Amino acid sequence: MKDIAWWLPLLLCAAAAPINATTIVSVMGPADGQQTVLLAQIIGSSWSQTANYVDVNIVAQTGGDCGLSGRGPCGAMYLTNAIGPSATPSNVIASTSLQTFPSSGLNTIFTGLTLPANTYYLLLFNGSTETEPYWATSSAPILATDTGVSPTGSFITTSGGSDYLFPPGSAVTSLNANLEYTVAGTPAAIPEPSSRGLVLAGLLVLLQLMPFRVFVRAQ
Repeated sequence: MKDIAWWLPLLLCAAAAPINATTIVSVMGPADGQQTVLLAQIIGSSWSQTANYVDVNIVAQTGGDCGLSGRGPCGAMYLTNAIGPSATPSNVIASTSLQTFPSSGLNTIFTGLTLPANTYYLLLFNGSTETEPYWATSSAPILATDTGVSPTGSFITTSGGSDYLFPPGSAVTSLNANLEYTVAGTPAAIPEPSSRGLVLAGLLVLLQLMPFRVFVRAQ
């Protein structure tokens, strides 16, 4: 058994080696403006992707004086794969109340998501009469995308034109603003054999042969 003991840490390290996150889409830059969200209004941004991603995290430059009453004075943020009157609750990937945000600035909105190839909509809804949340904008954004990913623009509803009971079901129009956000995750597609995979396969074969070697040596 001593012959195989030194292989085990190497095998475990090969299997557990981390995979770095990939920027799926990012619209960032000098935050030199704000898009205020009025009462019962929606603003948001969208992108399309042709690959699948796991462990997806989304951050956005948001702010506002969010209180604790009701559903949250600053409303909520949603991630959906459809928007407009045809959208249903089954199209909602994730949602969160703005009252959980620690401060104005770059905030983590969602973590640990799995996003198959599709078009996605990240939206901010204001359901409060107390405050007006905002989403930071940039007049000179730095755009970054992974292969097969395309930003599909920003959108807005007119004040009071949202579906208050189900905000993603609201009709929206184009918004000429660069809302700042970043989506990052790990590609889920099965890669071609890599050096790490070949090493791992080789170690497994050697482990299968080790008992035979120990038996022959004992004879």
